[in-house]
Amino acid sequence: MKLRKNMLASLAVLALGATPAFAVTTVFEENFDYPDGDLDGQGTWTAYSSIGTRPVQVSSGAAVVDHGGSGEDIVGTFALQTSGVISATFDFSVSSLPYDIGTYQSIFTGNVSSTTTASQFDYFAGFKYGTESSTNSYFSTLALVYPSDGTEGDFRIRISSDRFYSDATIATANLLFDTVYQVTLTYDFDTGYATATIGSETITSGDATSLTQNAENAGIDGVFFRQDDNSWDETITVDNLVVTTTVPEPSATLLGALGSLALLRRRRS
Repeated sequence: MKLRKNMLASLAVLALGATPAFAVTTVFEENFDYPDGDLDGQGTWTAYSSIGTRPVQVSSGAAVVDHGGSGEDIVGTFALQTSGVISATFDFSVSSLPYDIGTYQSIFTGNVSSTTTASQFDYFAGFKYGTESSTNSYFSTLALVYPSDGTEGDFRIRISSDRFYSDATIATANLLFDTVYQVTLTYDFDTGYATATIGSETITSGDATSLTQNAENAGIDGVFFRQDDNSWDETITVDNLVVTTTVPEPSATLLGALGSLALLRRRRS
């Protein structure tokens, strides 16, 4: 009896201490291998705002997001995701700006919650729920910010947990025009925080306002690209998009320990 009690205690400790495994599943993959022309209607891509006005284009096997004027926004949909961490990885490059970089206000320092600029809502990519243009349906929104002169590189990225920038965080990496970078966006359904990783740097949203802003939504079922009429008229080229989910699942050690516990309890009874 004492041996069995000791075994039960040992198995319980083993079960509690077991490291959970994580199941990574690809839920959406897009290489934009379509004929040149409108992206709307290709695959699962659906225009949801300013439909038909300056549509997002496919050019040479990549998507082109043009901020030279107000235009169509588009979402690629997939099965609804409601738990774990969702990630989107894609390549992007930003065209050289048609204006003198020295005319732009620097917003590189700190949180932008108290900064009012033309780019306050100038996000261009992220996660979305639904195909409606709802204010509270955006998650992990990625935006570009520009320096006041060319001494700090051409641009940086910033991340917010939703479409509002009270929680935005700006990266420190100085990036260059006409250069391809790979970025990974994540959204954690449990914490409400968003991250963006580019190179060796990962930035995290300043808070988790998405949990309250997007409370009425069932989850995330799309990745979007947004076109806007801003002061810089940049063009962003996007390719090689992959969306995955990471959900904890019981490890083999945990399952084995729980099975042994159940067997011992049945024998004891």
